[in-house]
Amino acid sequence: AEAGERALILKVFKGWSKETANAKEEKALADDIAQAQAKLSNMQSAQKDKAKASMMRIGMGNDVTLKTFILQGWQQCAAENKKTREWEAAQQEAADKLREAMAQKSDQAREVVARMVGASATGLLFSV
Repeated sequence: AEAGERALILKVFKGWSKETANAKEEKALADDIAQAQAKLSNMQSAQKDKAKASMMRIGMGNDVTLKTFILQGWQQCAAENKKTREWEAAQQEAADKLREAMAQKSDQAREVVARMVGASATGLLFSV
């Protein structure tokens, strides 16, 4: 009976020892998993922060690009307005010159008609 008891105690100690080793191993694995998850979480957080920073840089770059584009648009618009005003001034000047020339021609035409009428009247008087 003593040999059976010893065998039973030895089996219990071996089983207990095995369970203790398994528990230690499971705890070590759980710690490794927790560390890996923490590392992964940190990496994901760092990657997320980098992505945010990158998007901010892109966004800021877009702001600068947008401001530059708007400024260039305003400059082009101002240049076009200046050209339009210059063209309108040139058109107005040409129209004024044309009116002046027409007025001169009209005065000259009146003088010619008046001379012709005067000459005709003088000619009629001489012929009568």
